[in-house]
Amino acid sequence: MVSLRPNHLIWHAIFWTGVIVFFPLFEFTTAHALLGNDTYSTLYWISFFSESVPTYLFFTYCLLYGVIPLLLRKQYILTIAATFFTILLTSFFEKILSETGIYLIQPFVFNFQSDDSSPFLSIWEDVQNLNDWTAFNFDFILVGFVAAGAKLLTEWYTKQAENQQLERQKLQTDLQLLKLQLNPDLLFGSLNTLHRLTQQRDKQAPEVVLNLAHLLRYVLYESQADRVALAQEIEVIHQYVFLQKIMAAVPTDVSFTVRGDVYKHTIAPMILLPVVEAAFRRLAFDSDELQWLSIDLAVTPNQLILKVVNGKLDNQPDTPDNLADLEKPLAFHYPNQYSLRFFSQLEADIVALTISFTTNLTDSSLIPSPHETTLLIGGR
Repeated sequence: MVSLRPNHLIWHAIFWTGVIVFFPLFEFTTAHALLGNDTYSTLYWISFFSESVPTYLFFTYCLLYGVIPLLLRKQYILTIAATFFTILLTSFFEKILSETGIYLIQPFVFNFQSDDSSPFLSIWEDVQNLNDWTAFNFDFILVGFVAAGAKLLTEWYTKQAENQQLERQKLQTDLQLLKLQLNPDLLFGSLNTLHRLTQQRDKQAPEVVLNLAHLLRYVLYESQADRVALAQEIEVIHQYVFLQKIMAAVPTDVSFTVRGDVYKHTIAPMILLPVVEAAFRRLAFDSDELQWLSIDLAVTPNQLILKVVNGKLDNQPDTPDNLADLEKPLAFHYPNQYSLRFFSQLEADIVALTISFTTNLTDSSLIPSPHETTLLIGGR
């Protein structure tokens, strides 16, 4: 069953209003006989509303809801056959309307008595006369094909919008999964370290619990927001670095430098932390030699620059392990506003991320207190 939504009814009404205005306007501006003769004008209006308009409606809606669905299902042979059949059927319908106007409507409008005692029989005889069918102008084909073209264009646009929405939803799902893919070794390693520190009655045990709780809360809950305060993301990186250093079985030197005003900007959550996490994964913790990692974050009014350098012991050029995963959220949240580059040197791997800011932080509820943030960062 065909159902028309209110917005569809509006567009249909606009289309048919245009059709009803266009054809009479065209006829009266090109056929001067219609302007000077009331009888001709009346005959035209009778023919237009009793024959042409119903024919336009019949052919157009047969196309829209009978032929076009076949085309959308890519049944091309059936589409061609159905189109020709619809044209023939419409021509037959138009012929019936034409003869009905001649034998029934015109005598009524002009108030004259027809000599034909059986008008319906005459109508049927004229309908069977195929020679009269060639007199039709087939305007209904033009109207129907214009409407069909508009519907196909609308269907294409709707399909494109649906595909974009599906791609966006898929990308959002992928990003949510990436957010939850924080290295599971961090969780299990933190719990093992906490167990060891608790048995040793180490004073760092409460701080490990606090940092782990904050980190998991951020990853599981706060990162679901579209934007978070930049200072909050930086604080989470500090917590992550603290936990990694506690778990490290070998000496690890981590330098984390933040320059610039971090309180005026928001950022998409889980944008910076995965870059740092990837650098930690490249460290050789199975070696007894000193491991080192440098994190440098510079914030200006217009952009953010993160450079992460991790030392390596094999002196061999490396390749990024998950650079594509790092780019997914960047391309989603910062299209044409970021640069992510990877450099592999003999003694170190470098990841450089640049993000351009287009808007400053406007939601004051997201701005952490500078005093509070300084305490959190300074406590590491």
